[in-house]
Amino acid sequence: QFGPDDLRVLEIYASIAAQAVANADATERLHAQSEALERQLNSQRELLRVTESILTTLDPQSLLHEIAERLQAIVPVDNIAVSVHDSTARRLRSIFARGVHAAQYLREDIPDDAGLSGAAVQSGEALLVQDALSDERLLSFEDLGPQPGAVICAPLLSGEGVQGVLTLERLGTDASFGDEEFELVKLFAAHVSIALRNAAVHRAVELRAETDLLTGLLNHGALTQHI
Repeated sequence: QFGPDDLRVLEIYASIAAQAVANADATERLHAQSEALERQLNSQRELLRVTESILTTLDPQSLLHEIAERLQAIVPVDNIAVSVHDSTARRLRSIFARGVHAAQYLREDIPDDAGLSGAAVQSGEALLVQDALSDERLLSFEDLGPQPGAVICAPLLSGEGVQGVLTLERLGTDASFGDEEFELVKLFAAHVSIALRNAAVHRAVELRAETDLLTGLLNHGALTQHI
């Protein structure tokens, strides 16, 4: 039989065991948080290196290729596309795409309130859909039909509003984006906005330097170089 002293000893050991379990849980949580922070820091370091690269690229088409190359190294995806926003015509027109459905993305010319990209334009906020088949906002390509996967649409903001949309897609029934990846894409989209704006300003300055203000024709220096 157990006596009162045995019960008291058991209670003491049970209390110690409970505290040990709590300590182990806390240690495990701290370890997981530490690993998550380390991944986040590594991603942000990579983002800074990427930003330095794209901000020094001033040719628009070269810039888009650089953006796709660099972003896919940080956040692997099956499709990446960039659309420009024509606020006058209220359209979203694709200007760049890379991936398994690049041809379909390049044909996109939709109203600026249609689909998930349209929702991103209207809200000015990045949107994440983890199940493409269950979200009615997502448009499907006519020649492909609905595709399972996960999608991020991030608006490219400028002082005048939304200048475009960056779209990333992972295909497959098990595809998803983590919270850290979503935050990283939002940061990257802000840097892409600056890079595209810089490229546009640089091109405008180039055009002014190459053309005659009165006639709009190439000036002597630009014409000689062209010849």
